[in-house]
Amino acid sequence: MDVLGIGQLSGVLSESRDQARADSSRNELSHDERQTFLLFRAGKFERLAVPLSLVARLEEFPGSRIERAGSKLVVQYREQILQLTHLSSVLENGAASENLSDPAQVIVFAEGERMMGLMVDQILDIHDESIRIGKKSDQPGLSGSAVIGGKVTDFLDLPAVLRATDESWSSGTSAKPRTRIPVLVADFSAFSRGLVRNYLELAGYPVLEAVDQSDALQKLDRHEISAVVTSRHLQSVGGQQLIDQIRKRPGLAHIPVVALCNSAEEVRAEDNHHFNASVERFDRSGLLHSLTQLLAALSEENMLVAAGDREKA
Repeated sequence: MDVLGIGQLSGVLSESRDQARADSSRNELSHDERQTFLLFRAGKFERLAVPLSLVARLEEFPGSRIERAGSKLVVQYREQILQLTHLSSVLENGAASENLSDPAQVIVFAEGERMMGLMVDQILDIHDESIRIGKKSDQPGLSGSAVIGGKVTDFLDLPAVLRATDESWSSGTSAKPRTRIPVLVADFSAFSRGLVRNYLELAGYPVLEAVDQSDALQKLDRHEISAVVTSRHLQSVGGQQLIDQIRKRPGLAHIPVVALCNSAEEVRAEDNHHFNASVERFDRSGLLHSLTQLLAALSEENMLVAAGDREKA
């Protein structure tokens, strides 16, 4: 539906389409980290959020379809047996909510062929907003809180929740990464780092974080790093970008570096050629695909070098 056009024809909206486009362009240029969130309620937690990009589907299952397999709730779903978990029982140490509706409202998460369904009390809304994490959380299963739509909202720590539900999620996906060496995520925004960390940990990558260029270089000096995922606008030291510092160091020159960009236009920018790959900041599938391809190529290159060394010996 062309909502803006309908609004103009009905007289509800007076702004022109050109004005709307201008506003959109200004938003893109402001580098606001806009993200779409699914808002829902579970147990005593009245307002929870998770990035919509992590959600596979939203479903409603009649109580009559929910069965038990051993001690677990399950439902026959898309030619599989989908395990269901009361989210409130995870967040409240086993105390499941007594107010679940029939049909049950379920958020389905998927990684490869594996799926998990989290049962919630109520799905509230889908909201698009530019935010910052305002407060970190010590509550298991929560990563922090921020204001969305004018109300304080708790953010689900999805990897922790899935691991608490099923320990097999801690070992990564069925298509396991080719490395257990950490990926370094460098970004000045704690919110952005947290989301990218969620993407990577759900895919089975161990992660280290850095808040600026100096912190990133220290981590690179102290730890073995398989790849770097860095904001294209990471605060620099002495005017040089992190990518320049990495390429200058012989021991680090081989490390793949992926740039996180704020828009599709930035992804296509000519000065991105220094990076091995460039993706939009919240493009989860693009980021994982790039890392998979880059690390596979690096692994193959290392094997060829090792084979050449053995032949010389």
